[in-house]
Amino acid sequence: METLAYFDLAATYENTTNVESDPDPLKFFDEFNWKPPSSAWIRLLSTMIAILILSMTNGVFAAGTISARVNTNGSELHVRSSPGGRVVGSLRNGSQISLTGRNVNGWLQLANGNYVSSLWVRRGSSNNSDGTTTPSKGLLKVGDRGSEVTRLQNSLKNRNFYNGPITGYYGDLTEVAVRKFQASKGLRVDGIAGPQTLSTLAGNSSGSGNARVATRGSSLNIRSGPGTGYRVIGSLNNGSSVSIYATSNGWHKIGNNQWVSSAWVNS
Repeated sequence: METLAYFDLAATYENTTNVESDPDPLKFFDEFNWKPPSSAWIRLLSTMIAILILSMTNGVFAAGTISARVNTNGSELHVRSSPGGRVVGSLRNGSQISLTGRNVNGWLQLANGNYVSSLWVRRGSSNNSDGTTTPSKGLLKVGDRGSEVTRLQNSLKNRNFYNGPITGYYGDLTEVAVRKFQASKGLRVDGIAGPQTLSTLAGNSSGSGNARVATRGSSLNIRSGPGTGYRVIGSLNNGSSVSIYATSNGWHKIGNNQWVSSAWVNS
């Protein structure tokens, strides 16, 4: 009897062990007639997912950028880590930049996350199909094309600084002429016709009267309209010669959409 009871206990233990043992994980899918995909299908699926992610990422960046240019009338523009934060770099006058569209109290965010002052950035410069660019307001540089460049070339030619053909294209000959003119007037020589260069050039043409900037040393702001509520688009050095085309409420018009305070001009 004791021997029979022992065999019954052993058989019960073996059956219990077999029931509780872990099944083959792949046998579970046999019930559904499912087989794992091949390695080729896995690679194809991974590639399609990667392409989809990249296309979505590129679309986000492309949709969020705005083309603009630095317009400092010669000096470099500081790049800061945050609005009004520490300086982390600089941009040359005329440099093309990409903006995210975010404006924090007059500070524009660059595509790389840094910030620049909105006072020295001009939007609206666009690339043409022939590789030239449409001039930004108040700034002409190499690669620009249009009627503003034609006027610049004519003005330089009339003053014997430009000897090339009148093409309306800002090329090497025009840049050399602008540099010569800037050097002759004591301006910053950078070959870019910014507000100060254009204003000085206009100051030698017919106006209601020639005048000089008298600020006791500091530079005089050029604004887009007659008043401090208009944005600053450039500056004039003390002693610069200008022509006055009109006067309104204590402001002199010295060029196209270019105004200075009459308090700092001796006519």
